[in-house]
Amino acid sequence: MRNTNKNTKTSRPRLFDVVNRDRLFALMDASLKRPCTWVYAPPGAGKTTLVASWLEERGLDGIWFQADEGDGDASSFFYYLREVAPPGDLPLPLLTPEYLLDAPAFARRWFRLLSARYDGPAVLVLDNYQLIPTDALLHRLIDVGIDELPEHLRMVVISREPPPPPLAHHLASRHMARLDWDALRLTQDEAEVIATHHGIIESDVVHTMYART
Repeated sequence: MRNTNKNTKTSRPRLFDVVNRDRLFALMDASLKRPCTWVYAPPGAGKTTLVASWLEERGLDGIWFQADEGDGDASSFFYYLREVAPPGDLPLPLLTPEYLLDAPAFARRWFRLLSARYDGPAVLVLDNYQLIPTDALLHRLIDVGIDELPEHLRMVVISREPPPPPLAHHLASRHMARLDWDALRLTQDEAEVIATHHGIIESDVVHTMYART
C-alpha cells in the first residue's frame, strides 16, 4: 500500500518502533467482511497507528487519503485519489461541473472503475474524516461509494467522531463495522507488552501508569 507520492494527503504515515496490537488486528481482519470499517475515538487513541500497522502487517494494497477542511470540495477528493490510483484500461474522470448535475451517478461509476484496477484485496483509507465539513457533498458520494465496493476492495474511515448522518445508516444495514474507544482502549496486558518493549519491566510501575491513563 505504500506509494511514492510525496504529497502528504496521499502518503501512508511512517511508523517507528510500533508494537502490533494483535487483538485489534483480529477485529480489523473480521471487519473486512463488510464494505466499510469506521474507526473512531478521541485524539491520541492510536487510530492511525493501528490502521497503518495493520495494513503493513497484512501486506494490503490500496490508497491512503489524509482529509482536511478543504475536502468539502468533492472535486479535490477525486483528483487526489485519481493521482495515486493504479493504472487501468479506462480513465478515472475528474468531478468537473457538468458531472455535478448528477454527482451520485458520477461517484457510482468512479468507484466501479477504481475497483476494477485492483486484482487482489485492497483498502481505501480515509484518515481524519472529522475535518470534512458536515454539509459537504462528499458525504453523499462516499455513501454511494460504500454501496459500490466489491469484496476485494474495502474502505476504512478514521475519525474522532461516529459516522455523520448521511453515512450512519450503513451501521444499521450492517454494511459498516466499527471500532470505537471501548475497543481501542489499552488493556492491562497490552500496556505491559508496550512497557516491556520500551524497557519498563517493573510490574508495579506499569500498573500505576495504566491506572493513571
